Amino acid sequence: MPITYAYDEPQRLVVQVWVGEVIADQWRAWASQRLDDPNMVTAQRILADVTRWTPDESIGEEMIREVAQRWGASRILAGKPVAIVAQNLFWDAQTFEKVLAGYGGRVIVFNDLDTACTWLDVDPVSTGQRVRQMAADLQSLDGGWPTA
Repeated sequence: MPITYAYDEPQRLVVQVWVGEVIADQWRAWASQRLDDPNMVTAQRILADVTRWTPDESIGEEMIREVAQRWGASRILAGKPVAIVAQNLFWDAQTFEKVLAGYGGRVIVFNDLDTACTWLDVDPVSTGQRVRQMAADLQSLDGGWPTA
């Protein structure tokens, strides 16, 4: 079960949710698609919840740096607040944060979704509901990829 995302137009927020095992090739492909996504340009803030992600050995520090460098060089996140809710994956997420900071990214890693929402200045109740629904939808795919 991989990654999905949604664009919350009223909040101008991109929400990403990772569930289950994601391998390096899946993440590379997904990250490349998002770089061409007009919602990523329009969004004023980004929230990534990786608390349900099971790291695959193919995604290590080198891979995290590679994707972060591609996103940083694209300038798609420049000046936008990015909150990563990571809990047990805090240190991996901090690698992403540190690389993007070198490109002017405003990334902070959180242990708690409500705190991340507060920092992003988005509604924690509706955003939390959306994150939980997205995670449930991914889990129901039983390993399949979403179309969005």
